Amino acid sequence: MDLGINDGVLFRILEDRHSASYLNYLSHKDIRGIELACLNEDYLCTLEKIHIELYSEFEWFSLHMPCFFNYDTDRQSRDILRRITNLQNKFNFIDATVHFDKVSNWDVFMEFPSIPISIENMDKRAASGHSVEEITSVLNNYPFGLTLDLQHCYELDHTMQLAYTLIGIDVSLVAI
Repeated sequence: MDLGINDGVLFRILEDRHSASYLNYLSHKDIRGIELACLNEDYLCTLEKIHIELYSEFEWFSLHMPCFFNYDTDRQSRDILRRITNLQNKFNFIDATVHFDKVSNWDVFMEFPSIPISIENMDKRAASGHSVEEITSVLNNYPFGLTLDLQHCYELDHTMQLAYTLIGIDVSLVAI
């Protein structure tokens, strides 16, 4: 298993997570991949503008997709997904993680087949995406991966049985 890191993990230490010094710091820690957090509109704009050369030390990329709205078959969703398709062409993400509770209509992702969608199990704050049944109901109907967030599992089940069960599903990315 390759180890990667979310690009926002050290935001309190290094202010600009897309700066050369920040990326250089991460690349010298034997981190082979990086998850680019694109949680809001500002981060989406930043990723669209940055030069891929800044990331040349990393072997793979994942995207944590915007979560400031609900994905549906509406214009806003399609516009965001077109922009993410452009980012996919730029970074060749192995995985594009979407919050389970931020999707109103899973069908919209099928219109953008180049985006490697992966759904994330959610924590207590989310209205859905907690149970194996909820998650498998989507995974059984769509060609998506699963991003397993271990902290979310622990928060819901201190025995970690939930994580063990979810690992039995084809996990594409593990978040710690």
